[in-house]
Amino acid sequence: MATRLNVASYRERHAPGWGLRPLDPMRDALAVVELIELGFRPELGPAGLKMLKRMRQRARRDMWLPPLYEPDPPPGWVWCEAGQVVANLSFRRAAPHRSRGWLIGNVVVHPDYRGQGIGRQLMEQALAAAQEHRAHWVGLEVRADNEVARRLYESLGFRKVGQLFHLIRPADEALGARHARRKLSGRKGHPQDREHWHRLAQELYPRRQREVLEIRPLRYNFGGWERSLYLWLDGERERTWLERAAIPRWAVRVHTDRRDRFYEWEIVVHPRSRDSLLEEALAQAIYGLRRYAAWPIVTQIADWPPLLRALQARGFKLHRTLWQMRREFSRE
Repeated sequence: MATRLNVASYRERHAPGWGLRPLDPMRDALAVVELIELGFRPELGPAGLKMLKRMRQRARRDMWLPPLYEPDPPPGWVWCEAGQVVANLSFRRAAPHRSRGWLIGNVVVHPDYRGQGIGRQLMEQALAAAQEHRAHWVGLEVRADNEVARRLYESLGFRKVGQLFHLIRPADEALGARHARRKLSGRKGHPQDREHWHRLAQELYPRRQREVLEIRPLRYNFGGWERSLYLWLDGERERTWLERAAIPRWAVRVHTDRRDRFYEWEIVVHPRSRDSLLEEALAQAIYGLRRYAAWPIVTQIADWPPLLRALQARGFKLHRTLWQMRREFSRE
């Protein structure tokens, strides 16, 4: 049984290896990855597990590289107990920088040290740094069913600005096989279509939620030989389609991961579209399953009930619901 921490005494000790300190990417990378895996692995889908694997690979590689500079503020903070990292919070500017926003991520405390005020200490440190750098807002994401974390964030002034649904369709060969030979009406996407993607996203997400999610045209810079080559070298493939119209009302991306064996869909449909257009977009996504192997499909969608119902009717299961939350600061 772990000894209960006295957070106040740690703040007074200032002893090496105890309490709150800035994150050192070289020194702490592997410990933080292990902590994130301990805290979040049970809720991760195929895409999240792949990201975790990449984080570990990068941590092992970068731990030997000397830092080029010391960022201000640091990229996060850790809480240590006898020299061991037992809690972490990541911190960075939101893109684009002109929004004057900051994002908090990976707030995780080791199970043996929860309920002792460590998470609050980390959050208060991040909010103080944001105010010092004249932030307009600070954003984060939290699972809708994580009531402990939600209450903490709400007590610090965060308010919900939107939610996303993460869905997973278990491996099932029949979904792709039904539409393998069907000719569809969508046109192939190009890099210059990013403005169409962004316009549709603006219809689906409120402004404050878009800022937390960093939704901007560059996010949809799909296609092009450089991106295709990078994906191919990583064992991945990406294809996009849009409605064949001057102003498309739907867009679809199908990402195939051949190494980790899963598909990822991104579907944006104008919220005032007819049901037939939604069905057209989904048929195009199904057609985009280049292989018809028994691989799972993951997707993240906006809070739009028609799309949620349509995906669930095709065998997708709700994996988790994520809330986007913000704390606003005075702009005087």
